[in-house]
Amino acid sequence: MPGESRQDLSLPLDIRARGGFDMRVFLSHAVNPEDGPIVSRLRAVASGYGITVRLPDRKSPITSRVRRMKDCRAVVALATRNAHPGALKALEKEIQAAARQKLPVVAVVEQGAPVTFGPDVVRIPFDRRNPAQHETQLLEQLGSLGIDS
Repeated sequence: MPGESRQDLSLPLDIRARGGFDMRVFLSHAVNPEDGPIVSRLRAVASGYGITVRLPDRKSPITSRVRRMKDCRAVVALATRNAHPGALKALEKEIQAAARQKLPVVAVVEQGAPVTFGPDVVRIPFDRRNPAQHETQLLEQLGSLGIDS
């Protein structure tokens, strides 16, 4: 991430020309504690494109986390293969809440992650060796959902 500029990600010209997005998303995540930098990087990349990322406070009850989703335009679900079981349960509850609110969900999932999503969830493969690939796909997907306003 350090030294990386917006132009390092090959977004469609119309998104770059507008200076990125102006929106909020909720980032539900199930990762191992050692993978915390993955969440931080995704949040920083999104921020560089005008996307405000709200993170769940996992110490709060689900009702509080759902309130943090209310003014978000989409939910991004990040799951890694070595995710903590408790984080997986929290992610599942947050995705169910997003479905009840009819929020679009885009899942960034590492191969082997023990998680399943419904048919309405868009899936993007997570590759820890090439993070720019899933980051670009995520930004493109958010734009294609028409949520860049």
